[in-house]
Amino acid sequence: MGFGRAVALVVSVLVVLRSFWFAEPYALVQSVNLVFHEAGHVIFSPLGRLWSVAGGSLFEVGLPATLALLAMRQRQWSALGGCLVWMGTALQSVSVYAGDAQARALPLVGGQAVIHDWWYLLRHFGALSRDAEVAALLWSGGLAAALIGLCCLVAGVVQAAPRGDRG
Repeated sequence: MGFGRAVALVVSVLVVLRSFWFAEPYALVQSVNLVFHEAGHVIFSPLGRLWSVAGGSLFEVGLPATLALLAMRQRQWSALGGCLVWMGTALQSVSVYAGDAQARALPLVGGQAVIHDWWYLLRHFGALSRDAEVAALLWSGGLAAALIGLCCLVAGVVQAAPRGDRG
């Protein structure tokens, strides 16, 4: 049990370093986040255009956040840590997207025919000129979530470590 948690910790450290320090997230992590982002558009679409557009980022970040809350309620520290690291990578991904709102240079799923979510959202709320600030806030939140997640993973490894005879 402890070995698996230690492996999860090492993998998570690599994911966090690559996502936040080197700004080169792993393709697998980004692909998973993208699937949930796109699913969010569909899930929120019955609520109207604004919610459909916002739903991508909301679901991408909200799913790991919800799972983190469930893990926290059950005091499953390793699961909590993994979910927080996942949420951190999702926030990092969303921060890149938000930071591109004015330039709209990122390639989008669906090509040129689709709306850039963050361009639409920030324009809707009159904050398009603040895309860099929004991106920095999201990135910082992602880093904080990921670092707290790593601490939880360490706690899970320590908790699972064999205890010596204390008698």
